[in-house]
Amino acid sequence: MDVMICHLTRMSPPLICTAGLNLGNLRHVRPFPTSGHVNASHLHASGGILRLGRVVRFVNAQPCGRPPEIEDTRATFRTAQNLGELPAPEFWSRISRVAHAGPTALTATLGPDLHRVGSTFAVPIERGTASLSLLRCPCAAITLKVREPTRFNKQPQARAVLAPGTLDDAPSGPADLPITDIRFYGAAHDPADPQSIADANILLHNSPEAILAVGLSRAFSKGDGRPRHWLQVNGVFPSIDPLWNA
Repeated sequence: MDVMICHLTRMSPPLICTAGLNLGNLRHVRPFPTSGHVNASHLHASGGILRLGRVVRFVNAQPCGRPPEIEDTRATFRTAQNLGELPAPEFWSRISRVAHAGPTALTATLGPDLHRVGSTFAVPIERGTASLSLLRCPCAAITLKVREPTRFNKQPQARAVLAPGTLDDAPSGPADLPITDIRFYGAAHDPADPQSIADANILLHNSPEAILAVGLSRAFSKGDGRPRHWLQVNGVFPSIDPLWNA
C-alpha cells in the first residue's frame, strides 16, 4: 500500500497521527502500527519515515476501521519504505483531484450526522461515514490565529477561522476550528508558533485558493458528559506553496 502523506498531526504527547491518500485508489487511509502507537520518533525531523508530501509504502496493511474512523488500517511500520517526496505541484494535483468544495462538502464526505456545536462541528460517537476529508476553500475565507490556553488546551493553540458559508449554508457565524498540523508547532508538541501562523497567513493572502485537510478527532467530551468526534484542521495547503515548511 503506497500512501501519500497529507495529514500529519499532533495528539497528546508523545503521540502523533498520520494519514494520506492510498495512491492505488486515491482514498484516505490512516495507518498505524500493528503494535504500539505512532509517535514523534516516526517524524522525518526525528529520523523517522513520516513527512508531508512523502510517499510511504506500508506492507501487511489490514483495514480495521469502524465509524467514523473507517480509514484506520494496521500496517507494519518497521519495514515501511520511503518512496520519496512528491514535488509541490504534483502533491497539489493529487489532493486537488479528490478535494471537495462548497457548503455541503463536509456532510457529503463525513456524513449527515455532522452538525454545528457553537462555532465548531462534531459527530456523535460511533456515527458518521468517514473521519477524513479534503476541502477546497477560497483563501479569503480563511484566517489563522493563535488562541491562548483554555481549560481544555493548556498551551497556546493554532486555530483556523472560516468565514460563514464555508462549511455550511446556515447563517451561524464563522467556524473556529483547532489546527493540529504539526508545522504550526515547531517540535510536534510545542506551543503554537506565532511565526509559522504569520507565514501561513501570508501564503494564504497571496494564493487564490487553499485545500484544508480536515478530520474528526477521537471521541471526547468537552465537559458535558457527551463524547463526540470533533472537527479539526489537519493540514493547511495554500495553492502557491502547499508543502511550506514540510
